[in-house]
Amino acid sequence: MSDETASNPTISLNVYPNPSNVIFHVSAHQLDITSLSVFNVMGQRIFQQKTFPMNSTYSIDIQNQVRGMYLMEIQTTSGTVRKKIFVE
Repeated sequence: MSDETASNPTISLNVYPNPSNVIFHVSAHQLDITSLSVFNVMGQRIFQQKTFPMNSTYSIDIQNQVRGMYLMEIQTTSGTVRKKIFVE
């Protein structure tokens, strides 16, 4: 099973470090991110951001979450990318 799915295969995003215990960084490679959400394994949204500064790297702080796997959903003007992230 891949840790990434994309509605448009040409979308290139990096999420790092993964795993992390405090902050994840999203590198958008000159894409405009319109929304970013993080879901726990129960499908509950634990983080959402809809406004982003005009640069290509964003920091997501989910340090208050328990260890485990989460799903990050990143919506861009070119499509949607879902990535598994792991909190240590």
